Amino acid sequence: MYYQTKYILRLFFWKRICIYIICSVLLFVFSKKEFKKILFFTLVFFSASVFGGRSLM
Repeated sequence: MYYQTKYILRLFFWKRICIYIICSVLLFVFSKKEFKKILFFTLVFFSASVFGGRSLM
């Protein structure tokens, strides 16, 4: 059971990193005018995923 929860936590961690990388790539794709808007969205989305992962546990 202990190893199972550890594995689940690791899965959530990697999912979060993948989402963050995708958002970072989107930052470069969009124009600099949109940069602040996308950055704000990325921060909100990333923090939401972090707190979402915590509440699930």
